[in-house]
Amino acid sequence: MNVNQQLLDFLNCFFKDMSLGILLIQKVPPKILFFNDYFRQISRGKADTIANVVFKDLAHMSEKLAFRCDMQLEKGFVVGYSVYKITDLDFLIFLNDISHKKIHFENSGENRFYDRLSGLLAEVVHEVGNPLTALNTTLQVLYENMPLWNRKRKEEYLMRAIDEIDRLSNYLDRMRTFSRIDVCYQQTVKLEPIVQRVIEQNSVMIAKKGLQLSCRIDPGLEVFIDDDQFYQVMLNLFLNSVDILPPQGKISITDEGVNEFFVKLVYRNNGPPIPEQVIEKIFIPFFSTKKNGSGIGLAVSLKLMTRMGGTLKVDQPEPGWGAKFVLFIPVSSDKMCEKKLDEK
Repeated sequence: MNVNQQLLDFLNCFFKDMSLGILLIQKVPPKILFFNDYFRQISRGKADTIANVVFKDLAHMSEKLAFRCDMQLEKGFVVGYSVYKITDLDFLIFLNDISHKKIHFENSGENRFYDRLSGLLAEVVHEVGNPLTALNTTLQVLYENMPLWNRKRKEEYLMRAIDEIDRLSNYLDRMRTFSRIDVCYQQTVKLEPIVQRVIEQNSVMIAKKGLQLSCRIDPGLEVFIDDDQFYQVMLNLFLNSVDILPPQGKISITDEGVNEFFVKLVYRNNGPPIPEQVIEKIFIPFFSTKKNGSGIGLAVSLKLMTRMGGTLKVDQPEPGWGAKFVLFIPVSSDKMCEKKLDEK
């Protein structure tokens, strides 16, 4: 059934002068039924191009009632639009010029990237520069005093030099560990058994420290992941908690939402609150507040999650909790493919 005249009259009455582009189209045969003045204004002479892109997107819409996309029509000109199914043949599209908004978010993203890169480079300079400086000073002093010192004193300075070399070598090993992550082998698996495996294989540690652990995950939840790499993510979160929690500390792992793309898994502990300045750097490789921390556990976890099509975030915890990590875990390969199509 096509859109009737009453709907056209309604659109013409309420949306004609609105500062939002309105486009009503018929899918088969392709036909524009209505557009308002603002659509003509934001289209910048590319109304046919916009309509053609929307018609192509409808081929991917299948049974969905709505989806959102954006299109770049030329450099610096981006239109965002939402498509709503009215009937099997008729679709209502809301459009707006989001060029400035997109530039803002792209710049914000680039700024965050360069801030993190600067932080990483500063950390590398610090971790590499300190042992090199100490090594240079130690060897220089040893060289200048070789004729004067006895064997024991010489050996003492040689051991200092070796210690600095070991420190540098360990740091480079951590860098290699972060950069060398194997290819993902994703499949649909149940989520709950993987989390239980982390708990069971660390049961001795849990009992030794008297930790109170609560795990509430729907046994039927399925996710699309590399189970070994996801196990590593959960293990990193767990080991971080064990390090900072006092005896009788609490850990909570719960699923708190499922949509067509992700399972939301929330991991909490009641350790010391994470300072605001630390939250901003917590996923930067090699950043650590612990004296002997490697600084790669959370960075690797985030990298693994994004490789699998999900993500890992740190959030403000509820009262009584010190840390809250939120994992968005992909639910199936088919849904992720549909999402990518929608984003084009």
